[in-house]
Amino acid sequence: MHHRRLFTFLVGLWLGGTLLIRWVEDQNFAMIGRVLTAQPQQMQQIIFTLTDIEKKNLFRYVASEMNRFYSGNWEWIQLGLGVILMVGIVLAKEPRQYLIMAACMTLAVMACHFLLTPQLIGIGRMIDFLPLDQSLDERKRFASLGIFYLIVDILKFGAGVAMLVQWLRRGPSEKRKRRSVKLDEIPYPNYN
Repeated sequence: MHHRRLFTFLVGLWLGGTLLIRWVEDQNFAMIGRVLTAQPQQMQQIIFTLTDIEKKNLFRYVASEMNRFYSGNWEWIQLGLGVILMVGIVLAKEPRQYLIMAACMTLAVMACHFLLTPQLIGIGRMIDFLPLDQSLDERKRFASLGIFYLIVDILKFGAGVAMLVQWLRRGPSEKRKRRSVKLDEIPYPNYN
């Protein structure tokens, strides 16, 4: 079985999913401005009693809740990918460096999911409907936790890229090299 192909696919899926989730989260917040500038007539009739700030807060809350949902579920998927990858690396008897990188990636996801995400969700829900000039300490804490989360995510992504580069640079496995050498050494009596 070509286990390294499967491992590179899993890591590629993991990294691609991370980029996709970041893009979706950015688009959810970018959509607020688009929706508020081009409101269909039916939507104007439904929310006509709200001020512009209330509309913006409402849509920001919806975008935040969607991001919380996507991010939380993606973290569970990443944990599953990490466990599958680590078990596969152990069973395939790959070098220890790959297991260490996969474990670091999985630990980074665990740190985000169990330590950072609950705090981000709690503070985020607390400040969702507050005016920008209120709860400045909570907003600063939310921003610093968000930056820390991003740093951990970038380190996890870097470990995944490093793992992919090493797998791709290794070329064919040693077994396949030995088999091809043995096939080349077979003497054929009909050839000079």
